[in-house]
Amino acid sequence: QANRAIHEIARARMAHDPRTKAYIARKMSEGKTKREAVRCLCRYIAREIYRLLTGPQEPPCDQSALAERRKACGLTQRQAAEGAGITRAKVGGLERLAEFHTESLLRYDAFLREVEAEKGLDSI
Repeated sequence: QANRAIHEIARARMAHDPRTKAYIARKMSEGKTKREAVRCLCRYIAREIYRLLTGPQEPPCDQSALAERRKACGLTQRQAAEGAGITRAKVGGLERLAEFHTESLLRYDAFLREVEAEKGLDSI
């Protein structure tokens, strides 16, 4: 059943996701057959799913307070993104709780802690 689910995900991605279409095209340009390229894609999807299932189950910080902390520091989303080394869209997604990406969340939290320490603010 799990294998079937991975293949369904691969089929849907190949039909609708531009990144997946580019991935399949790249694999085929490397000399792989379409079947081999799909097999590579399925392995990639399985690794993604494994990381999601075995990764941290709780956010490493209070994600709901990110926007409030950023505003208390007097930063725009663009400034926070540049300081944390992530995209502005990622900052917005993290603040709206629409995204959960551990590495980005940790980088953003660490940046805010730095700025809070410089300005003598307490972490919320």
